[in-house]
Amino acid sequence: MMGKKGQLPSDRELGIKASRKEFLQKERFEHPHKSRGQDYQPTSSEQFERMLLEVRAELSDYVLVDIGAGKGRVLCLAANYPFAEIQGVELANRYHQTALENILSMKKSFRRCSKVSCLNIDALEYIFPSQPLVIYLFNPFDRYMMEKLCQNIGDSYQAQPRPIYVLYLEPMHSEPLLNCAGLKQIYQEREFMVFANAETGI
Repeated sequence: MMGKKGQLPSDRELGIKASRKEFLQKERFEHPHKSRGQDYQPTSSEQFERMLLEVRAELSDYVLVDIGAGKGRVLCLAANYPFAEIQGVELANRYHQTALENILSMKKSFRRCSKVSCLNIDALEYIFPSQPLVIYLFNPFDRYMMEKLCQNIGDSYQAQPRPIYVLYLEPMHSEPLLNCAGLKQIYQEREFMVFANAETGI
């Protein structure tokens, strides 16, 4: 179910609270990679919808993974689509708790994916599912972390070759993506880039 005028729904329509920007370094938790993360800023419905248009595949075959899921807004927006599963990864404890609350409070009338979850772990500890992937990134961290994440994506792909898309909003460190899992850039706008590998058929 879409919101007004056929667009993705607003936070109010979804029944969630995820629109407020937050500053990561003010969060009360300690972690070696905290300083490498970026502040929380919600993805707009319009941005997400435009990016997802470039995924030319049956979404029911794919798992969407949001690295740096914040308060779970993208997880809830993605649940409007029939993904096989949706997983978020978030390091900040408070953001993660808010994401879980938003997943639970999201109105059922908007859900087309019933398997939505969020893990409170370091992105570099995350094990990617073996199914085809749509990986979502909103400039989650610095180049060092991006390089390490791409190594993990590449290792996962080598263990199980499969279709992979990457949707990258505010792509500050896109170069490492071109060196993993056979990814190539397939689309770009001012605000985002989309990558895919040969297994997607593109």
